[in-house]
Amino acid sequence: MSSMPLSDDAERIDYRSMARVHLRAAREILDSREPFASEYACLHARYALEALAYDRLQEYLQEVSASAMNNWTPKTVLQELLYTDPEACSPVNITTGWKPDPDSPTREINLGESYQFSAAWANKMHNTLSNFLHAATIKQAKTYEAEADRQTRSREKVAEALLELERVLASPVSSF
Repeated sequence: MSSMPLSDDAERIDYRSMARVHLRAAREILDSREPFASEYACLHARYALEALAYDRLQEYLQEVSASAMNNWTPKTVLQELLYTDPEACSPVNITTGWKPDPDSPTREINLGESYQFSAAWANKMHNTLSNFLHAATIKQAKTYEAEADRQTRSREKVAEALLELERVLASPVSSF
């Protein structure tokens, strides 16, 4: 695998739109109350989380290796980001200023905040959602009172993930 950075002319993939599609699907499925709805919603929430991690990684095309783009878990992607820029997952408030003329005071305009989820949250949530996409282990099966308890827990966790993902996608500034 190449470790050369991707070029400036590499086309940016619209991962935020993909994340929105998966988020909407997860919300609709979760609201449907169909059998296994929470598991399907977990899958779509994971896709949205992964898409947002890739979206963030694209901001660093010149600083990360091409092989980093081939990783598919948020943990690996976000670790690469944090290695490159320890502040990569921090919210950023964007303001701009100008002087109408040299003697006037600077006027500032707040363009908004770019909200990012934390790498720790993304990794933990990705793993949590993944747990509901597999059959319960023997230990888990013995701990759950019934399959309904597992459904309730998965529904709660995916709802929690969707709230955070919606918050990230609602940021007025997403890349700069």
